[in-house]
Amino acid sequence: MVSWSDITDAVKYKRCPFEKELQYEDNTWKNSNLTVSLVNSKLLYTLEVWCPVMVEISLCWRNGHQADCHEIPGSRRNITAQRITEEAKGLHSVQHSICVQVKYKDKIWHTNCTGNVRGSQSSIDRNNFLIVASDSSHIESPLCIAFRNMCLALNSTTLQELHGVTSFEMKILQEFKSGECELVWRGNSKEAAYVCSLDKYMRKRWNLAWILCLTFLCCALFVMLLKRERVKRWLKKIVTDKPLDTVFQKRKVLILYSPDHPAYGSLVHTLATSLQELSLTVVLDQWDRVRMCQVGAISWFHQKKSLIYKENGIIILLFSEGGKQILHDWGNSNTQHGFSQDPYGTFGSILNCVYPDFQEGMAPGHYLVASFDLLPSEVPQIFHSVPVLSLPSQLMNLLKELAGNNKEKLSKKQLHQLSGNLSKNLQRPISEWQRNSHSPSISELSSSQMSVPFTPNGCLSVEVHPLI
Repeated sequence: MVSWSDITDAVKYKRCPFEKELQYEDNTWKNSNLTVSLVNSKLLYTLEVWCPVMVEISLCWRNGHQADCHEIPGSRRNITAQRITEEAKGLHSVQHSICVQVKYKDKIWHTNCTGNVRGSQSSIDRNNFLIVASDSSHIESPLCIAFRNMCLALNSTTLQELHGVTSFEMKILQEFKSGECELVWRGNSKEAAYVCSLDKYMRKRWNLAWILCLTFLCCALFVMLLKRERVKRWLKKIVTDKPLDTVFQKRKVLILYSPDHPAYGSLVHTLATSLQELSLTVVLDQWDRVRMCQVGAISWFHQKKSLIYKENGIIILLFSEGGKQILHDWGNSNTQHGFSQDPYGTFGSILNCVYPDFQEGMAPGHYLVASFDLLPSEVPQIFHSVPVLSLPSQLMNLLKELAGNNKEKLSKKQLHQLSGNLSKNLQRPISEWQRNSHSPSISELSSSQMSVPFTPNGCLSVEVHPLI
């Protein structure tokens, strides 16, 4: 606001009537403006403020990888400004990110750079640094580097913050003394500011890193060639499947079942033979019928069970509709129907020993229940304390259980392959059994119609039993 008295040639007074208001400063500077322009390679700045204020104008330099604008020491000037346009004094080059900064009461209100001027060719590089020499006429003059509005001496350990290079100070001095640094500002005194680039040193560092990596790679390949046999064995050990002897380790497997029909007995025989081929030691009543008849089914089972428990084997209890019926009749003390399904009395007799194992909680870890014609839910509940599997859909789970503690050695590929082979072997016997499952049972067949069991080596097992 401008005021004067009524007298002739009165002096005019300019003042801001709101200087004492709390929002005066904020409103004044929010509505102020700083612009920079290039005219004939000269940097001009224009500051517009509503009211005359005493401000500090300085030049600063902004590096490409830093948000701060580092003040160039010696470039600060105090001026009273309302609308003023002036030239930035002492500039020798505007090819770098040189900025004009306005401070009022130690607070920065405006910063505008040459990079914002159309037609300027600002070179912004993350490896550029601003060096200030206190005596530009002397090559050995003290040097400092502009950093966070300070000028740090080159021997300061704080400079390690700028770059992860231990020889940073030496490289800066080497670059400055070689005359490669570009003069960007010179004050009225002997102070001067230079921009130095460390690009070539950074390239050397990266080249060295690549050389070290390639050298290490070549050494690794050379060592592998020297030990190629050992490496081949190691890779083969990882890629190839484990031998079946390593996985199953000749583990003893006792198969118990109800001989409902000759076709079912043939199916169980095929299952036992297929498991025998997997390096398992399978025990089946069909292969040991003479011994069973000599000592009796219960004594025979106790002998085999003792070996299974002693050698960490496993007992597969194959449940079927016939076996389920035998269990029901056994529970009701109905022996007549059980004999019609089990002419040797094997399954019914053995149930006297098997059932208490499940009843007393001794079965887990020693038994496995499976079925070809019953769903797991149809197997009597007392047998569910151990894994109950539906075959042939869960052959992979069966192989895992038979592998025991070595199940981790079975790769997915090997597991799929073994279960596929086992399923293929069982396909025909299962079809035969399903087709003949409604034909007469064993007890209804004549002696000439009964199938003769095979031993594991493919020989026929012929037995003669005295008639009483």
